[in-house]
Amino acid sequence: MKIILFPEYFDPKITRKMGRRIKKVSIKTYDPEVLRQIFRDMNIRFTERSARYPRTPWKQSSIFEIDADVGKSTVIKMVERKLEQL
Repeated sequence: MKIILFPEYFDPKITRKMGRRIKKVSIKTYDPEVLRQIFRDMNIRFTERSARYPRTPWKQSSIFEIDADVGKSTVIKMVERKLEQL
């Protein structure tokens, strides 16, 4: 199953209203490169391409397409736990 994740889900500068999906206290350091490394460490196959997040269409961003057997919220929680460990 393909899951679409935007880096904005994990950005501490963005409010929950604007799309952040995890607790702000979970994020000590944030960078899209950190997300790429987490996906590699978890052996998750992904592709990245440029896109615009629907809530901020004026800002260029990227999108991660992930092949996973679990749901989107489960993947987000797994990434959140990895970010907490950094």
